[in-house]
Amino acid sequence: MLWVLCIFVFEKIARKRLNIPKQKGWDNQYVNKTHKWGNRIIIFSYIVVIAISAFFPNRIFMGYVPLLFFITLYGFQSYMEWKYDKESREFLISLFAATALIITGLIIYFFL
Repeated sequence: MLWVLCIFVFEKIARKRLNIPKQKGWDNQYVNKTHKWGNRIIIFSYIVVIAISAFFPNRIFMGYVPLLFFITLYGFQSYMEWKYDKESREFLISLFAATALIITGLIIYFFL
């Protein structure tokens, strides 16, 4: 819970210091059609991986699949925002989210 609070506070501070306006709503702001279709492919791939892995008896790594999904999704989002929408600097927030998820994954893997 403390980790989530730290991430929330850091995002607020980063947005304020870097003058990045808050996005409206939870929906994604796509920069182009490639970004939109890339997101859809990543989400579809995640659903397929979950469906296929349900048939395997060894489910020890199933907890890491959602984490890997979000890292991939935020990584792709930050790349697309950096490549095609640099002036908004929203990619910095997406990159921070991907980094926070990687750190969370490492903490879970090594300490839990």
